[in-house]
Amino acid sequence: MRKFLRIAVTALSLAACLTIVTFWVRSKSTRDVVYGWFPFPGYLQLDSNRSCIKLIANLEHQDASWKFDSSPLEALLRSWYFSVVSHPDYGWWLDLTVPHWLPALLFAMLAAAPWMKWRFTVRGVLVATTIVAAILGVAVATN
Repeated sequence: MRKFLRIAVTALSLAACLTIVTFWVRSKSTRDVVYGWFPFPGYLQLDSNRSCIKLIANLEHQDASWKFDSSPLEALLRSWYFSVVSHPDYGWWLDLTVPHWLPALLFAMLAAAPWMKWRFTVRGVLVATTIVAAILGVAVATN
């Protein structure tokens, strides 16, 4: 059972990674939007435009349906953005914009994680923390 779970997590993560990379390549020439409503209260929108992916989520309630739309490129305001605001009709509104490489990298790491041997030492944790801090510092400095 454990091996099946490892394989399932790896396959789903790689499929998500390849989907994001496909949208990344298409985002150079086309804006793609996938949006829809869940059967329970919830709305989700993924917008791929100019090498960035934008996620919008809230608790809007409509009939469950999903749609896909392609259109010409639009101007991109920010490559890094995060906002959670209170909305009178939906309760809250989440708006997150990141470059495509970030979710692609996270899904690739998630695909590899079940196959790694996890043995931590204090030195290893300090090195990993330093690397993560350096990456976040570079991301903030380039923005």
